[in-house]
Amino acid sequence: MIAKYKTSRPCMRGIASNTNRFTILHRYAYGSDTMCLSKLRLNRRCFAKLCCMLETLGGLKITTYMNVDEQVSILLHMITHNLKNRVLTCHLHRSGKIISRLVTQVCHAVIRLHPSLLNKPEPITEDSTDQRWKCFKNYLRDLDGMHTNCLVSFEDKPRYRKRKMI
Repeated sequence: MIAKYKTSRPCMRGIASNTNRFTILHRYAYGSDTMCLSKLRLNRRCFAKLCCMLETLGGLKITTYMNVDEQVSILLHMITHNLKNRVLTCHLHRSGKIISRLVTQVCHAVIRLHPSLLNKPEPITEDSTDQRWKCFKNYLRDLDGMHTNCLVSFEDKPRYRKRKMI
């Protein structure tokens, strides 16, 4: 009974499928700036820089069947269009396990870029001679807004109570 439903058609995942998948992702990344912006939300220059950084600093490696550009474009396409894994498996002719593994690897590589991309800001000292910070000297003291120098009219004073209602 089970043999009745089996077909003798060969699977379509051959060379044509690989070239089709490659042309789709290549067109997204390198077709034109408008295509790259609409599909990946980056222009071609930024996409190439991101791929280079992920390969050198993030440790993302070329796999047997995919280069770094394809891996990054899959992740960016998934994130920018809020696509589910199942949609990409049909669109790119890959299994869900491979798509999930690629997304995880690229996300880990992006996390490894954290120290080089995000720098901790240096606080401005009290005796700073920079003219940009001169107007803010002794104006705001605490982050929660406890102290702000301002003059409020007598009619508006009830609206502006102190933080501890004193």
